[in-house]
Amino acid sequence: MPHDANGKLLRPGDLVDIPCTVIAVHQDGDACNLDLELDYPMPCRTERDRYCAINTRQVVRRAGGKIYPCGCRASGSDELPDYCSEHSVPAQA
Repeated sequence: MPHDANGKLLRPGDLVDIPCTVIAVHQDGDACNLDLELDYPMPCRTERDRYCAINTRQVVRRAGGKIYPCGCRASGSDELPDYCSEHSVPAQA
């Protein structure tokens, strides 16, 4: 059965988030596009895929998003702790 990155079962109609990082923002008049890099590489690979020319109106900015030195990325509330609870390291500024 298909599962997400956290092991939860996926079914048709489920809403999902695709964790990624904005690499670049391009503005040409009213058209604003993003270059994105997926946070998780494809299984059995180490490099992360990049996608270009995603319109900014196709994405929703999340609150939070702290990046820790261990490479973990927090997302969600801005009330997140200033350390990675898994590795006990402080967030980068």
